[in-house]
Amino acid sequence: MYPLEQSPIAQVQVVQAPSSRTSTPSAPPQQDGAMVLIPLCFIAIWVGLIYVIADTWKYNQKSSRISRELARLPCKKCQFFSNNHYIKCAVNPHVVMTPHANECQDYRSKKNSR
Repeated sequence: MYPLEQSPIAQVQVVQAPSSRTSTPSAPPQQDGAMVLIPLCFIAIWVGLIYVIADTWKYNQKSSRISRELARLPCKKCQFFSNNHYIKCAVNPHVVMTPHANECQDYRSKKNSR
C-alpha cells in the first residue's frame, strides 16, 4: 500500500466532442412520421364523409323516383284494390302495384262503382 503522501491521483480531462447535429440552412428539417399522417387522415375522413353523403343522396333520389312511379299506378283507385298485405288485389294479385298494372283489363274505378 501507498502511504497517504504518495497516493496516485488520476487526472481527468473533459473534452467537448464535436457536435454531429450541425444544421446547414440549405438542408430541410426532418419531419416526424406523425406530421405526415395528420393531413392524410384529415383528407381520408373528408373523402369518407363525402362518400356517405353522396350515397345517401343517391338512395333518396332513387326512393323518391320509385314513390313517384308507384303514385302513377291506377291500382289504389281500383275497386278491387285492398290495402291488405296478404292480397292487395282480388282479381290480379300477381300484377298489382307493378308497371304491368297500367294495362290491367279488369280495372274499375271506385268512383264508377257507386
